[in-house]
Amino acid sequence: MTGRGRAQEKQDKTPAAFVPRRMKGDFTLTAVGDLIVAYPILEEVRRTSPLLLELLKSDATFGNFEDTVVDLKEFKGYPEALSGGGWLLSEPGVPGDLKTMGFDLVSRANNHATDWGVAGMLETDRRLDEAGLIHGGTGRSLTAAREPAYFEGRKGRVALIAMSAHFTEMEPAQDGLGDIQPRPGINALHLERYIRVPEAQFQQLAAMRDMQPEASKDKKANIVTLFGTKYEKGKADQKEMSIHYTVNAKDKSDILLSIRQGREIADMAIASIHVHEPGNYSETPPDFLQGFAHDAIDAGADALIGHGPHQLRGIEIYKGKPIYYSLGDFAYMGNSRSHVTPAEYEATKIAPGDMTPAEVLQERLKDDFDSPIWFESVVAVNRYKDGALVEIHLHAIDLGYDGPTGKRGIPMIATPEKAEKILAKLQRLSQPFGTEIVVREHVGVIAVKPG
Repeated sequence: MTGRGRAQEKQDKTPAAFVPRRMKGDFTLTAVGDLIVAYPILEEVRRTSPLLLELLKSDATFGNFEDTVVDLKEFKGYPEALSGGGWLLSEPGVPGDLKTMGFDLVSRANNHATDWGVAGMLETDRRLDEAGLIHGGTGRSLTAAREPAYFEGRKGRVALIAMSAHFTEMEPAQDGLGDIQPRPGINALHLERYIRVPEAQFQQLAAMRDMQPEASKDKKANIVTLFGTKYEKGKADQKEMSIHYTVNAKDKSDILLSIRQGREIADMAIASIHVHEPGNYSETPPDFLQGFAHDAIDAGADALIGHGPHQLRGIEIYKGKPIYYSLGDFAYMGNSRSHVTPAEYEATKIAPGDMTPAEVLQERLKDDFDSPIWFESVVAVNRYKDGALVEIHLHAIDLGYDGPTGKRGIPMIATPEKAEKILAKLQRLSQPFGTEIVVREHVGVIAVKPG
């Protein structure tokens, strides 16, 4: 083929210019983090925090739904051997309750989507459909899980592209091939993790690796794989361990293409990502996430909303678009389920009948989630004018850590004293991203300059 022919072939593959839609007038997007809701809470919130319900009544309201919704008296499935850290379960009335509270869109791509198997995932999606809650991130195939979901609002069309970088081995969806049927599951963003260690520790790990059978198969330069974990030799001046992630290139490319598609045929596109990495303990996002978030916005996302570690992480404004590295928990009713699986009894070494389900669940939570940080968060109210973000209001919420254990995890507007503490923490976490949060009357305010 001549040079001219190759140039023509390349030109033919270049997409035609596409002018995306643009939101007109005033528009408000409200975003929260994880929704772990054991039973309907509308009336409780209405009694204790009516202002919170007002915040949710925006033009579009988003959260990350982590539960499985089934009626156990009718459900033919069962709890899977692998869970996302517990077999989360909501009563059948929860989706309709959330819709009445004001929620419009929810992500389903997270590490709890298949706690009760694919059957539980599909039944949950069905019940969300019945309630009128738009959901994204799960599907009967990988293509379906990656497709944008669309909310048709009064002021415009909003696309949701939801994904998870944290999941169990059985969760990722897969497309079919020939006679092989597609596998239902989540839109997974696969990561590869490397533990970077100082050179002296790296050499010790390499010596351990070489003691293993067939060690010669794994002698890669500056990489040691030991018992399934990849270790990488750090820089010469590195003194402490660090964790590094690389993103699967095919997953990234396909997801960014889906974001482009959503933005092209909607007035606004939201990218949602579930990330626990490097661990729930960390206030700092994993090293891959900022670059990925920037790529998502460059692909057309008007906001990237992160969730997963059950605590707040910082906020960045990139090209006039918000990146929430984690909005923490909006509802975290981890000890309020009426049913506990045998595996959860076994994990606590408690025999069924010796404790109530609530007591067993509280016993399980006490080591990892018995701290106020898991029960303090914000509701982010994003105000747009003609498609451009102009201001963000951050309303601190309190999930009742200091109250009765049986009501712990149900949100309310934080008291002025707690709000100041929560917002001060968010100011500190957002400083590394160059984000200034001004606190006015116990509400955090971010003034956004045009991108």
